[in-house]
Amino acid sequence: MVSKAQASSRIERLKWASIAFVSVLGLAIVGYGVYYATAKRSADAYVEGSDYTLLDDAQPKGAPDPVVVREYFSYYCIHCRNFDPIVQKWLAAPHDGVRFERSPVLFSPLWSTMAQAYYALASVGALDENHDRIFRAIHDGQQQFPTPEAIADFVDGHGVTREAFLAAYRSPEALKSANEANARARAARINGVPSLTVGDRYAVNMDNVPRAQAFAVVDFLVAKVRAEH
Repeated sequence: MVSKAQASSRIERLKWASIAFVSVLGLAIVGYGVYYATAKRSADAYVEGSDYTLLDDAQPKGAPDPVVVREYFSYYCIHCRNFDPIVQKWLAAPHDGVRFERSPVLFSPLWSTMAQAYYALASVGALDENHDRIFRAIHDGQQQFPTPEAIADFVDGHGVTREAFLAAYRSPEALKSANEANARARAARINGVPSLTVGDRYAVNMDNVPRAQAFAVVDFLVAKVRAEH
């Protein structure tokens, strides 16, 4: 006969055994998830449809030299500002046979003005000096640039004069470049930024891929584009 005390002791042991089993099982599941994620990344086994997608209007396979890695962005996008240090870190390393390009998006009139300003600054060689300044002015200083004149006042004396900037901004070349950027984003069906494409064939799935791992996927896709040729 089992006494009440013995039965209580047995129940207590079973309870703690069950807790221990559940804890071990939970740790095993978490451990497997970490192992799977690590193994997947270490093997560069990125999955189409999850980590990246084939662009609907992917360009025909031609000579992949250089492979163009393109970031679609806007200075008004806080996520682009936060992503920029990751971009800069990747750019600091050598990437033979790869050309990196930024392509500003024109999602609104305000963004369109800044997109044209981007190409104006690039044409006069003042982009590098003002790139981070513009990000900081908008997102740290809550500054707005509703007109090209407002941008001209901001960049004056930073690699370009006010007058030279406005001349570059109003040039047919800057307008053409902005229009081409808009057409490019539409063709790639870019509906959010930051976005990354590789070789005009693949896009990194920025909704699924952590920002810190985005360029690991880019490197994988660069190799994939080359292998396809």
